Amino acid sequence: INRKNYEDLVARRESITMSGELESASSLADFRVIDPPRAEPKPVAPNRILLMPLALLAALAAGLGFTFLMSQVRPVFFDANSLRSATDMPLLGVVTLIKHDAMRQRERRSLMRFAASVLALVVVFVVGIAVMTYRAGL
Repeated sequence: INRKNYEDLVARRESITMSGELESASSLADFRVIDPPRAEPKPVAPNRILLMPLALLAALAAGLGFTFLMSQVRPVFFDANSLRSATDMPLLGVVTLIKHDAMRQRERRSLMRFAASVLALVVVFVVGIAVMTYRAGL
């Protein structure tokens, strides 16, 4: 019994000595573990399912804003009256554009390509959101 008490007292003295050395070495701050660390399986931020639609809307708004800005920097006149009122000068003549069938078909194909690319963008976006939602659920 005496031997056991002696070993307990020696162990307690060593722990006090070590804690005293720790306190003298780290006199800048007092460190204590209050709660053990734990890891969440789900990320805290960013909420990508909310962030992706906002990024898409911001990109579309930036594209529309840029096109509007460029139309203001380099204006185009579609009729003689607007040109006459903007410049306050007399017009000597107007050149009209006569569209032939090949030109109309080219414009129609261009419009169809644009619509297909917008549809592809929406499909890729929806598939990406679906994949991210599925992966977030795992």
